[in-house]
Amino acid sequence: MKVLFVCGFFNELEETHIVRDSIGNIHYSANLLQQRIIQGFKKNNIHLEIVSAPFVGTYPKEYKKIFFNAISKKEYVSFFNIWAIRNIFEQKSLKKYIRQNINLEEYDYVLIYAPHTPFLKVNKWIKKKKKLKSVLIVPDLPQYMNLNENKSSLYSLLKKVDIHNFEKLNKLVDGYVLLTESMNEIINLEKKKNVVIEAITEKSDITDKKSYDAQTIVYTGRLNKVFGIKELIDTFMKIDDQNVKLILCGSGDLDNYIRIAQKKDERIKYMGQLPKKEVKKFEDEATVLINPRKDNQEYVKYSFPSKNLEYLSTGNKTLCYKLSGIPNDYDQFLYYIDNFNSLKDAIEFLLKDSNKKYTLEDLNDFLETKTEKSQVKKIVALLEKIGSV
Repeated sequence: MKVLFVCGFFNELEETHIVRDSIGNIHYSANLLQQRIIQGFKKNNIHLEIVSAPFVGTYPKEYKKIFFNAISKKEYVSFFNIWAIRNIFEQKSLKKYIRQNINLEEYDYVLIYAPHTPFLKVNKWIKKKKKLKSVLIVPDLPQYMNLNENKSSLYSLLKKVDIHNFEKLNKLVDGYVLLTESMNEIINLEKKKNVVIEAITEKSDITDKKSYDAQTIVYTGRLNKVFGIKELIDTFMKIDDQNVKLILCGSGDLDNYIRIAQKKDERIKYMGQLPKKEVKKFEDEATVLINPRKDNQEYVKYSFPSKNLEYLSTGNKTLCYKLSGIPNDYDQFLYYIDNFNSLKDAIEFLLKDSNKKYTLEDLNDFLETKTEKSQVKKIVALLEKIGSV
C-alpha cells in the first residue's frame, strides 16, 4: 500500500522560520496530530508520501512575510501567503509539486488532512488524472475552525463562500477519519465509510511522578474566551492559597485580559506561545492540568479536546468538563468539573487530594489503545475497506 498525504505539516527545520515569522498563534496542535499520523504509518510499515503546504498564519496580521518560502524542497511547497487569496497559490503550488515529483500511478490512496479547500481541490485534480480513493481527516468542521470573537464581516463572507466550495468538493471524498461520532451528522450526509479516532498519543510508560514543592495549575492552548479561559482566571483569583500558581501557555483573544490579570495577581504566570518541548515541561511538572472548555455551544459535540489526552499522557491529574465529544472510556481517568459544586471547589479539591482515582497500570493500558500505531492501524483498515469497494 502506498498513500499520498496532502497536508499542512511542518518539520523541525521548517518550524524554525515559522516561529520566527509568525505573529501570534502557531498551529502546534494540528502539527502534532499530523506528526503522529505520519509516525503511525511508519510504525505500521505503510509507505506514506508527504506533500505539504504548511499551516501558517496569513500576511500581514498573522505572518511577517508575504511569501512562505519552504526551506525543504522535498515534501514542502512555497506559496504567496496573502490573506484572502492564499488558497489559490497553495493549490497551484501543490499541483505543480505533484506534477514534477509524484508518479500517481504508483499510489493507491490519497489521505487529506483537514477540510482545507486547496487540499480538496488538489484531490479533485488528482481524481481526474487517476481515480485514487481518498480519505479526509476531519479534526474540526469548517464552520468552527475560527472561534475568535473578533471576526470581520469580510472574513464571514469569505468563510461562507469557502464552506459552499467545501460542500461541493466534499462529495468527491470516499471516506472520513473523524474525531467524534457526531461529526457524521454534518460532514457525512451520504453515510460513507468512516472511523473515529478522537486523538493520538505517543507511546510512553508512565511511572510514579517526582513530586514538586510548588503547586501549579497549568493550561496550554488557545487563550480564547470561548474556551472558558476568562472564567478560569477569575475563579483562580478567588482561591486563597498564595502558594499555588496558574501557568498559562498559548495565545488568543484574551492575551490582554491575561496581562492585566497577571499584574493584579502575581500567582498568574502568562508564558505566551512556547515551543512544544517547553510546554511539555510545564505539563509534566503540573499538579493539576486543566481544560475549562464547557459543553455549552453547538461546536463542542463536533470536536474532541485533544489536550485532554495530552494531559493524561503525563500521568498528572486532568480536570475538565464532560463534553459531548468525549467517549465514555475516558471517564475513569478524567476529573470532571461537573461532579463538583463549582470550578473553584474542583480545583481546591484536586490541589489538596494527593491520591489519584486510577492506577498507573490502568492508565498505561488505556493510553496503549491511543498510540500512533494503534490509532493509525484503524486508518489503514478504513483505507483497505474503501479500496475493496
